[in-house]
Order: sequence, then structure tokens, then C-alpha cells
Amino acid sequence: MPQPIPLQHGKYYHIYNRGNNQENIFVEERNYPYFLKLYAKHIEPVADTFAYCLMRNHFHLLVRIKDETDLTGLGDLSGLAEPSRAFSNLFNAYARSFNRAYLRTGALFQRPFGRIEVTSEAYFPDWSSTFIRTRRSTALSRISAIGPIRRITRFCLPSQPT
Repeated sequence: MPQPIPLQHGKYYHIYNRGNNQENIFVEERNYPYFLKLYAKHIEPVADTFAYCLMRNHFHLLVRIKDETDLTGLGDLSGLAEPSRAFSNLFNAYARSFNRAYLRTGALFQRPFGRIEVTSEAYFPDWSSTFIRTRRSTALSRISAIGPIRRITRFCLPSQPT
């Protein structure tokens, strides 16, 4: 499999991943907020999040990787991970905690994580409605205590220069 293209500053992406062998990555209600806590630590410094959907065995994120100029207010950037590395750090941190908590070993997530560059506003309504269809068609509804955490924010891509 070819190496994925690194995430680039100033671009929008649909980031997604699922459990290795389609196994669950969220098995208890407490897993969702813990993932989001790690997400805030690793991703908020490098990306703006517009929407996310966390489901039992996979997740979707809609993000814009911050421009390097957006990061100047953070002071010394030498310790700040490149965007692709920040996502890897998130997944590794969550997997370590998950493996420790559930007495398991090995990879939790499939590698590499999926990424689709979003270049059109037309992608956003389709993306959010896909989440809703996916949610309704899965077995998640059988376990009411564990469901997706979803936030959808409407926004527009900046106009292209003419």
C-alpha cells in the first residue's frame, strides 16, 4: 500500500478510522469523553474541528488543518507535531489507555488512518447526512447507553480568488 500523503496546513479533510479487524474502539460510555479529551490535547493545537461522529467501531472527523500563520500565537512551535503526527499521537495515546484498561495488546486502529481532502462545499451536506444514515442502519441502536457523539456545524469554505 502506498504511503498516504501527509496532511497539509490550510486544507480541509475528512479523517476516519476504525478498529482493527472491525473490533469496537468504544466499549463503554466513558470511552467517548476520554477520546475527546485526548483529541483536545493532540488535535486542537493543529486543527479546527467542524464535525465529528464517534461510533462503536469507527469514527469520522471533519477538520481544517490550521495555517502555519494561525499557529504563531502559540509561541515556540518546536514541540508542536506536524498535523499527521498529531493524529498518530492521538490514536497511539488512546490505544495505549484502551489496551491497559481492557487487558489487551496489539493495534487498536487500522493503519494508516483514512483521509480525504475536502475541496468543495458540496461535500459537507452529503457528509453529515451520511452520518445520520449510517447511525440508523447500524446495530448501535440495540445498545442505547453507547451511541455516537455527534456535532455538526454548518460552515462554508473560503471563496477562491478570482
